[in-house]
Amino acid sequence: MDADDKREIVQLWWAGRKYFKMAEDVREDLSDDDLQLTVKQLANKCEKMSDIKGVTALQMKLNAHLGSCAIRLYSIDEKCRGMSVRWSDYESLKNKKDALTVSEVLQKKETVVHFLLRHNVAHEEDATSKIQKHEKAYKTMQDALQELKIEQLYENMRLVRDEMEKELAPIISK
Repeated sequence: MDADDKREIVQLWWAGRKYFKMAEDVREDLSDDDLQLTVKQLANKCEKMSDIKGVTALQMKLNAHLGSCAIRLYSIDEKCRGMSVRWSDYESLKNKKDALTVSEVLQKKETVVHFLLRHNVAHEEDATSKIQKHEKAYKTMQDALQELKIEQLYENMRLVRDEMEKELAPIISK
């Protein structure tokens, strides 16, 4: 890994940590009950701008901060491709294509949640014909994300962040 890659990882890590901290701060304002909605239930509550207020606005804000964090963590894993269980878990799920099930994705949520959130934000499955060969797998991953509760998103993103912090220590501590 060259100096430019290390610099970029440090910057991505800094931003990812800031977004996660913002998510933590919002989470403190929500009750345990507020965190039990699934991603799909939250999306269905927000059909109009006027629906996004009070607790729902906080839930959306938490989800948005986690999505922003996920983009940075995904980018780090992409730069360090092949150096983590996360990347190999993601690749194995993606390469199952038509055979992938929601249950299989949910079994790996601790290692792939940031990939799911990143795809939800960026809609990568529509980007290129190369990606389209994995369209069914992306759809299945999206379906799995919709089943996760807000609390599960938060907790699994925390696990990914903590694991990455250990792995990146030699790079980010300098």
